[in-house]
Amino acid sequence: MKNKNLDSQFSKTVQNRDGGFCRVCSKPSSEVHHIVRREVLRVRHDEQNGISLCWKCHRMAHGKDREVLHKIKSVMEILYGANWQKNLEKKSGEIIK
Repeated sequence: MKNKNLDSQFSKTVQNRDGGFCRVCSKPSSEVHHIVRREVLRVRHDEQNGISLCWKCHRMAHGKDREVLHKIKSVMEILYGANWQKNLEKKSGEIIK
């Protein structure tokens, strides 16, 4: 399957998990944010590496807004447990800041 198809399936899976709403502000989500950058292929399509965000919150996440990043981490820990970040870092070989 080509990356474009995998990307589309990944986005649909994450959007469905998140109910179609931004996990930061609860507005309808329009995008899926990769927590570990997309270029890291080992986790590019891992559901634990994605979160649904609206356009504004997505831009704020890329701008390293502390409040948005804290909310993302909190939501992912609720979904996947307290070791979520450590497990994703181990799988990806990347440090999440």
